[in-house]
Amino acid sequence: MKQPLVAEVVNILNELYPVNLSQDWDVNGLNVGKLDQSVKKILFTVDVTDEVVEEAIFEKADLIVSHHPLLLNPVSIISEETFKGKIVAKLNRANIALFNAHTNADAALGGVNDALAQILGLNNVKPINDSGIGRYGNLSGEVTLSDFAEKVKQLLPANSSAVLVSGDLQAKVATVAVCGGAGDSLLAEVRELAVDVYLTADLRHHPVQDNKEMQGPALISVSHWASEWPWLERCQAALNQELSNRGFSVESKVSKINTDPWDAAL
Repeated sequence: MKQPLVAEVVNILNELYPVNLSQDWDVNGLNVGKLDQSVKKILFTVDVTDEVVEEAIFEKADLIVSHHPLLLNPVSIISEETFKGKIVAKLNRANIALFNAHTNADAALGGVNDALAQILGLNNVKPINDSGIGRYGNLSGEVTLSDFAEKVKQLLPANSSAVLVSGDLQAKVATVAVCGGAGDSLLAEVRELAVDVYLTADLRHHPVQDNKEMQGPALISVSHWASEWPWLERCQAALNQELSNRGFSVESKVSKINTDPWDAAL
């Protein structure tokens, strides 16, 4: 088998996670690098940090596939005096291309939210809305909210962020909605689904308080990074399969670096 070019890997990723599923404000695609570069090894990560780039250099990766874009917000200076400029320079010097799939991977079948629903064991999974962001489905049986929250803690990768719960810990839950990453913008739609619990990240005080007053579902707020990490292995498997189907062979690795910015919960 031969090695693909970056362009051929990008084409497959765009088939798996179509760019037309992206939100208008988002950035997706090739952030850094050349389309005609050969790819022997790929590193998968949620975030592109200096530590992750150093890992890619150590692993002799030719391509990083990330969930979050490195340059989501416009910048006017990209010198090495800035941390993002330093990352771009390191990538260019090491001939490492960088590709990301963000909200398109959130919405796509087999993407971030399907990966999250899968590890939680949800059945009859459906999108929360027409955008495809978020999923909801059924557990195989009723459990208490307390037990479900503990299961969530055990199933997601270890991190320093607390698992926050809003709701009666002894209440029974059987229907679950999920949204990897920050999902409080979907709260009104989730309430319309009449699910028992909604799992997402970065829930803020006022939306949670309003949801409680409105007798909405129980809420579980987890680490943003941890909620999206399960997708990496699913993306790795899907990409490797498609590359193999087309006669290509690459090495690949899912980074185990915890890029959650929170270092402790005291």
